Amino acid sequence: MPAMTHAAIDHTPKERAGIGSAVLNASRQVGGVVGIALLGALIGGHFIVGMHRGMLVAGVLFLMGSGLSWRFVERGVRGAR
Repeated sequence: MPAMTHAAIDHTPKERAGIGSAVLNASRQVGGVVGIALLGALIGGHFIVGMHRGMLVAGVLFLMGSGLSWRFVERGVRGAR
């Protein structure tokens, strides 16, 4: 998460840093709640089958997020500032 925090705050104008921080915090909380709810719904009544499905979905979403981050997050040279 620190890289995401740095990217979000670094690209937010200074006069809107509070709003940017609040949006980042809210999105983290909502993402966690939705993720837990979805994985819990997948587990449902059959624990082992649901656990496998939940882990598969979480893994696919992680890979998608990694791919999107790699594609769209601007990579800079360290120490270039």
